[in-house]
Amino acid sequence: MKRKTAVKAVLLVVILLAGSWASAQIPQLINYQGYLANGDGNPVTGTRSIEFRIYNTASGGTAIWSETQSVTVLDGVFSVLLGSVNPLSYTLFNGSDRFLALKVGSDSEMTPRTRLVSVGYAFRANQADSLGDNAADDFIEAGSIPDIISSIDGVSNNGGNVDLVEGSNITITPNDAANTITIAAAGGGGGDITAVTAGTGLTGGGNSGDVTLSVAKPLELSSNTISPLIKASYSLSVSHGFISSLGGSPSSTVGGAVYGKEYSIGGNFEGALGYNGGVYGEYSGIGGETHGMLGCSYGAFGIEETSNNYGYLGSTDNGAYGENTTGNYGILGHSDCGVYGKHTGSGNYGYFGSNHYGVYGASSSSYAGRFSGDVKITGTLSKGGGSFMIDHPLDPTNKYLQHSFVESPDMMNVYNGNIILDGNGEAIVSLPDYFEALNRDFRYQLTAIGAPAPNLYIAEEITGNQFTIAGGEPGMKVSWQVTGIRQDVWADENRIQVEVDKVDQERGKYLYPELFGMPETFRVDYYDFKMDKEIQQQVRKEKQKIQEQEKKLSEDYEKPQELKSIRDKQ
Repeated sequence: MKRKTAVKAVLLVVILLAGSWASAQIPQLINYQGYLANGDGNPVTGTRSIEFRIYNTASGGTAIWSETQSVTVLDGVFSVLLGSVNPLSYTLFNGSDRFLALKVGSDSEMTPRTRLVSVGYAFRANQADSLGDNAADDFIEAGSIPDIISSIDGVSNNGGNVDLVEGSNITITPNDAANTITIAAAGGGGGDITAVTAGTGLTGGGNSGDVTLSVAKPLELSSNTISPLIKASYSLSVSHGFISSLGGSPSSTVGGAVYGKEYSIGGNFEGALGYNGGVYGEYSGIGGETHGMLGCSYGAFGIEETSNNYGYLGSTDNGAYGENTTGNYGILGHSDCGVYGKHTGSGNYGYFGSNHYGVYGASSSSYAGRFSGDVKITGTLSKGGGSFMIDHPLDPTNKYLQHSFVESPDMMNVYNGNIILDGNGEAIVSLPDYFEALNRDFRYQLTAIGAPAPNLYIAEEITGNQFTIAGGEPGMKVSWQVTGIRQDVWADENRIQVEVDKVDQERGKYLYPELFGMPETFRVDYYDFKMDKEIQQQVRKEKQKIQEQEKKLSEDYEKPQELKSIRDKQ
């Protein structure tokens, strides 16, 4: 279709509102009529998709409003209501210049843009928008004027005055000029205070005039007993806490700089700050027992006693480590990879983000990786072999059916089909419209079906995405096959190199050393296999270290008898 050109357009009505579009009497639409002709100047008739755009510049810039309508055009003339698809806002027309542009179908935007202007009565609307010589913002909108207060604290006088009355030792002083009411104390009660003395931890005091007491800085509290300096408890439960108690265990009332304990139906919660680990916390209840520490030999350490699952954050070797009682474990922030995990029972393992691979998986007895869904690869897939596997069509409950991939040293596409020859023993085979854009180096195969056809041949090679078969009998069925080599830009930049020399670190090694009678150490990716072994050795050391940490926690958890008696007394 030739490019269309709007040669005439008339803006019939422009409505500018000085407030909002909420008024039911003011339309929210702009009536727009135009004349549409094709590149030869002939009027257009039919339905066209037209996008209408409003800009704040005569050229360039980005549209501040747009909508697309399916427009009926008759002898070039059309009429639309702008805003019927995408509502217009009065804020679009704030007094600045606005320009309307049209875009018909897939054509480019028409030029020049049409400047939107006012109709005669819109000048009166401009007077309403400014409210005389004042801006609209200088006025309060109806409905937003606050109610006059006619009651105070439930005392009302049906919209009349509510008087303030002076009480004992109170004065009320109104000041109409300053718009204030001052309420002040007029005197004191009976009795005298002759002096205020600062106690321990306080400063200030005095025996005359205004007296001020302040907390001493720094606040220093000291004691020569094992009792805590500060103790708090809740009278309706057994929850309690202490600050700066001495000695002992985090589970005792005398352990840690800050200690707290809460008993509830769901379980007991206990914690201490300033203990050996910096912070210690413990939970014991129906679900089991869990405890952990912050600021110990790890940044954070935790264990669940019932299952014996444990983990830590921030060690000298790893960012995070976790292990299940089955022996399965995982690592975050290892020195060789970002994430590492291993299933101990099967020996399967894998990691993310190493020097060699973004993702690596290994298994000696099962799949190294499995994707249950679609997989997209934007690069080249390299493999030792390939196949599809489906449930066997003839015995789907008991068997699988597998076929190997068809391999080629070229990036080859294959097209085939069957066709019936016409009365002249000829046929034209049509290929996809992208065929010649995608492929080059065409190759052909023809097979006559039902009878020999020694004269069957390609009469015309592929041109215009089709080729011609001739030389057969009228009505004969012919099976054809055409192949082509990809020539798209990606293929041209990523041709498969059929024979490749191994790099230095891979020379003398094999992808499958066992097939050549060689040991595992001759595997190309033995580095990754070796890394797994090294990580396992590190994990064994970590386990020993964690066991020592857990033993220490267990010893600390056992409360000495003398500390128990002290706690009971408190």
